[in-house]
Amino acid sequence: MSDERPLFQHPPWMVGIMLILGVLSLVVGLTVDPFWLVMGSPAILTLVVYIGVRIAIRRRTDE
Repeated sequence: MSDERPLFQHPPWMVGIMLILGVLSLVVGLTVDPFWLVMGSPAILTLVVYIGVRIAIRRRTDE
């Protein structure tokens, strides 16, 4: 039995919603209205942290 803590403490569906909102905020903010970059900043930050953690874990497992 593994005692490892989950990578993210929230349910996977909640993280997925934030990742989708982050991508949508980036796309709409860069193409339509920069206002959405500000409004979507929490979701964009979640996306950046998620990608950063995934890259760090991949680098750690490759060594």
